[in-house]
Formats: sequence, C-alpha cells, structure tokens
Amino acid sequence: MYLIKCWIEHPVNKLDKTFDYMHNETIITGVRVIVDFNNRKLIGFVDSCEKIDNLIKLEEDLGYKLKPIEKILDKESLITKELFKLGKWMAKDTLSPTIACYQTMLPNKIKPSSNKEKLVYIKMVKINDNKEKLTIKQQAAFDYVKENGPISLTDLNKAFPNMSRALIKKNVIDVYEVLKSGSLKLNEVEKEEFLDLTTYQKEAMDKIVNSDKQTILLHGITGSGKTEIYLHLAKKIIEEGKQVLFLVPEISLTPLMVKRVRSRFLDDVAIYHSNLSSQEKYEQYRKVLKNKVKVVVGTRSAIFMPFSNLGLIILDEEHDLSYKQENTPIYHCRDIAIKRAKNFNCKVLLGSATPSLDSYARALRNVYELVELPFRINESLPTIEIVNISKSMRKKNSYMISDVLKEKIQDRLNKKQQIILLLNRRGFNTSLRCYNCNHVIMCPHCDIAMSYHHDIKMMKCHMCNAIKPVYVICPDCGLKNTFYGYGYGTQRLEKEVQTMFPNARILRMDSDTTRRKNSHEYIFNEFSKHNADILLGTQMISKGLDFPNVTLVGILNGDAGLSRLDYRSQELTFDLLVQASGRSGRSHLDGEVVIQVFDEDNHVIKSVLKQDYKGFFMSEMKYRKAGGYPPYNYLIALIFYGRKNDVVSEDAYNFISKLKGNFSILGPSDLLKLSDQYRYRIILKGKNLEEMKQAIRNVKDNIDIKSNLRIDVNPMILD
Repeated sequence: MYLIKCWIEHPVNKLDKTFDYMHNETIITGVRVIVDFNNRKLIGFVDSCEKIDNLIKLEEDLGYKLKPIEKILDKESLITKELFKLGKWMAKDTLSPTIACYQTMLPNKIKPSSNKEKLVYIKMVKINDNKEKLTIKQQAAFDYVKENGPISLTDLNKAFPNMSRALIKKNVIDVYEVLKSGSLKLNEVEKEEFLDLTTYQKEAMDKIVNSDKQTILLHGITGSGKTEIYLHLAKKIIEEGKQVLFLVPEISLTPLMVKRVRSRFLDDVAIYHSNLSSQEKYEQYRKVLKNKVKVVVGTRSAIFMPFSNLGLIILDEEHDLSYKQENTPIYHCRDIAIKRAKNFNCKVLLGSATPSLDSYARALRNVYELVELPFRINESLPTIEIVNISKSMRKKNSYMISDVLKEKIQDRLNKKQQIILLLNRRGFNTSLRCYNCNHVIMCPHCDIAMSYHHDIKMMKCHMCNAIKPVYVICPDCGLKNTFYGYGYGTQRLEKEVQTMFPNARILRMDSDTTRRKNSHEYIFNEFSKHNADILLGTQMISKGLDFPNVTLVGILNGDAGLSRLDYRSQELTFDLLVQASGRSGRSHLDGEVVIQVFDEDNHVIKSVLKQDYKGFFMSEMKYRKAGGYPPYNYLIALIFYGRKNDVVSEDAYNFISKLKGNFSILGPSDLLKLSDQYRYRIILKGKNLEEMKQAIRNVKDNIDIKSNLRIDVNPMILD
C-alpha cells in the first residue's frame, strides 16, 4: 500500500496544502488522479508517493481513514521534475495557491481541473499473428493494412468499405487508440540562409556569448538588427545540442517571428500561444516534452514548456506589459525566465529598443549585463514631426487627421509606398452623451462608459464585453434621439481615412478584427504583399513589425496615455511612441513619423522627438525616486473583490488592521466596480520584498476572508 499526497483542484488559500490518499500501487509525481474530496469527485495532482508498512498505525496517527485514489488519469508525468519544483517556487514567490501554479503551467486539456475538454484520439489498426480464412475482399483489405499499416480505421474504411468489422470479428487485425497529432497546419516556408552580421552586431553577440552574467539586456534601437542576433545565438545553442525559447509579448507578433525562425530552422520548431486550440496546444506541449524539437516560439504561456535541456531564453520586447499575467497566479514572465535559466544554467536575453526602467536600472547597477546596439542596420532613423492638434483644429483642420499628416499620406500613396496609422483606442466612439443633459451611457456592470461600435450598431463595454442598444430616449431628460458620439476609435478612424482617400486600400487591426483564428497572420500577409496601402490599428501594430515599404507612421492622440494616473503612464507612453515610430523607414527608403498630441511641451514628447531613451530614463528616474516608486521600492497590491460591497470593504479594513512591518501601507482605496465586482485595494511599499510577503502570509493564514483576494507582487499598473 502507498500513501499518495495530492494537490486538489481548489485554488482557495485555506486549501493550499496536500491531502492524503492511498493506493495499492506506486503513482508517479505529476500525474492526475480522481479523488473523493468532501463527497465531490475532483482532480488531484500527485505530489509524492510513499510506501506504507502499516496502514492501520498510520491511520491511527493521522486520526482519520485514508480514502483510496479512485482513478489514475495519466500513464506518465505531465511535467518535468524541474517544472514540478518551479511550481512550488512560483507559489511562494507570487503568494498564490500551489495548485493554481500547476494549472497555469499545463495546456487546458490536461491541466488538473475538472473541465469538459477531452483529448482527441484516433483509432488505428494493425495486423496480428492470428490466421483465419478470409474472403477475397477481406484478404485484399488485410493485405492493404499489412502493406500500409499501421493506418487509421477511417482510412481503412475509405479504402475498403464495410471490411473492417469483419476483420475485427475474425481477430486478424488489432484496433487501438493513439493521440491525434498534426492538427496545427503551418504555411510552407523556404529555407533562408543566415545573414552576415554587421560589426556592431558581431560585437554585441560576442559580448552576450562571453558574459559571465546569466541575464543580459540587449538595448538596441528599432531596426538595429536584434532579431538576427537572436537567430545566430539560437543556431549556436542548437549546435551545442540544447534547446532555445523565443518569447514575444503578443499573438500579433507571433506569425512574423514564427516565419523568421522557421525559415532558418524549418520543422525543428514548436509554436505555443493562446490562439491555438486546446488540442494544438497539447500537441505542441508533447513535442517539447518528448524532445522532438529544439526551438519554441510563443507568447507568455510558452515559458512553462517542458524543456529537458534548455540553453537560451530570449524575451523580445522585454518591456511589454503582456509579459505580466493578470490572473492568479500573477507572475511576470521575466521572473520565471530568470528562475528557469538558473535551473538550467543558461542565459536569459532581454531585448528591447525601450527597456523597462527596472531592467535598465539593473543593467546600470551591473546586476544584468548591458549590451547596446546604437545604430540602425540602414544607418538612418526616421524623422519625427510633432503636430499640436489643438493648434491644428484652430486652423479648421480635421480633429482626427491634421493637414500635415493628410498631405504626407497622399504623398506616400502617390509614390506607391505604405503607411501605418496608430490609434490606441478601438470602437467607433469612446462614449455617447446626451446633448441636452450630458447623460453618458454607462456599463450596467462596470463603473465606466460604454463605447459605440458601428459594425454592430451597439454599445460595448471594453472591460466586461457587455453589449446594449443605443438609447432612443434619454433615461434622464426623456428627450428623443439626443445622443451624440464623443471621442473616436479605430472604427471611426477607418471611416474617416477611407473618406479622405477613397482609392486607398485599408486594413484595420484591433481586437475586433483579430478574433478569428489566424486573422493576425492574414492581415500581416496581405499588408506585406502590398494588397493594402494603409494599416491602421491599436498598440498591437506598434512593435515588432518590419515592412520595408512603410515610409510613414502617423500616431493619433499620441499623448492620451499621459492622462492616466498610474505611475508608469509616462514610461508606457514613451515606449508606445518610440516603438511605433520605429516601424517607419526600416529599409532603403527614408522614413517619416507624424505624432499628433495636445501637449507638445511634455518632457515625454520631447524625449520621443529626440529619440533619446537615456535622457528619458534619467528624467523619469528622478520622478520615481521622489515618489518612492520602483525600482527604488518594491510594491505589492492586494485587491479584495466581490459582489457585496459591505463584505469586500469589511475584509479589506480587517486585513489592513492586522498588517505590521517596516513598510508603508496605503489604502484601502475604493476602486471602480468591474463586472459587478466591488473592489478595494491595499498597497504595500517598502525596501524588503520578502518582509512584505511574509507579513501578508501571516495575516492571510490567520483570518477568515469572505471576499476574493487578488495578490499582485510588483504590480505593473496601479490605475
């Protein structure tokens, strides 16, 4: 008999421990099992297995009878030993339930949870050694399996209808199941040779290879050739017999990186991101688990792929907020990458034209190795022009497209060149307001205004996705047809641009146009083939794109992000503007950028105009130091949420009353309601992150919290 310790699929803090069961055989760590937990059939995740010499004595010592494992779901462990240890470290580091960490590591179909998704299996047939007398048709079908087998039962039935049943009945073929594979269909790519590195690229690569630091920050301006360095490094690692992980922040960037990586390494590449189906994710996961590929390209979740011999982790656009997981367990991909690099004794390469201030500060303090690429491959940065939209409107210009930008767009269209227009706001109008009483149509579930979407003629909430019709009669003043649009998004911009340039071919890329599978890839392919003249969209088109024929980038409402109250708002705005500007003039053609703003004197806008990252860094760090924000202090945000305002409020105030330590405590702050959830936030700010974590554990483990609690260690956003 064996004692089986299991994590149970219940991410409640009070249940963050293993539970004991018994089984008559050994069970491997990392296997899923079905257990009886409080008279419910739940999925357990095996932590350990220990032989029991005396079951009766053990049960006496425990004070209860051990329940048996009801069913073993897996023949082998779903994760590696390294991932198993990583899950426990991650739970401690992020203050999250352990089972939640294992759940986030695994593809949907095999994560330890009672979901309804099932793996897809295919029935296969093969001949066996039994001898039976067969008819002519049966013999022909048998010979077909013998010559081509093993084959799928479906293929046999297509070739010889109605024969399989007879062969099975006569027991001359065996039927068995195998997991379906190969459902992920990728476009064919042509083999490309590696490009020769420039002098600056060679120097950068040598510094990366020879550095004794485990984490390296590659600060290369847009168009400086960072990706080619990634590919050369990957080639070197693969030649050493090790594996490489390429991470990109968003799905929109994945097709381009996949194409470049596959053109060098062909079929030795696995793909992993949230746009894959559950079956496709599992297949890609198994490829890595079985060591069938050397390279993985993916988004944030790919950081948990089951590598056995990892030699390099690359985080492209390392500054991007998409690397932060916002659901429990709340982790930053960079932190997981650095931890895994230590586990495998390999390097992490963080690449960006606008590194996060935290990373750049660590590099300056010699915690990371700093490697810089200060020049573009074509040695020509785009020229940037700032347009004050307020002054432009006073000259009777369009409030969306200034005359300056309009003229430059027309010039590029005449020259058969391409344009990118960025507006980081989707929808048609940002809100609808009654012109008589100023009533704004609000989301019934969130404390925010709904946006008007022209394609569906409805109001839509960009937080909870609730949809409602436009009011015909104002609920406040009772007048009819009084609502008008305020603000504009990408849908409205598309209509305006099409009206201005009726012959221009336009593609729009935002979360509304990329809901369907492979839509990102389709849009990029169409634009790269010059089947469109203008690509307009939200921040998903601001980085990582390399279109040689793009010579103009227009950025609308460029300083909109500065109105946010979050302490990172200036950094995020700077990143967005510099990254988007970098899409212009990346080949032999000169590039231009027009940025439309309301406050041209803001230091962020001036730094963007000069394309001066270091100047911006020094200026912004003064503000961070004065406010005691990262990287000068650590932050932890605790958000209590639930449907009953009084319960949530009571939990937050009760929690804060028991917090003690050498750190500042801010709150509780009453936040906006989202998705019918009332929210209160507490912020801890201090120099000792571990002390703050322990203080939270001490309170959390000793009080009864009736609402939900979300803990964000080192939060990226504090809006």
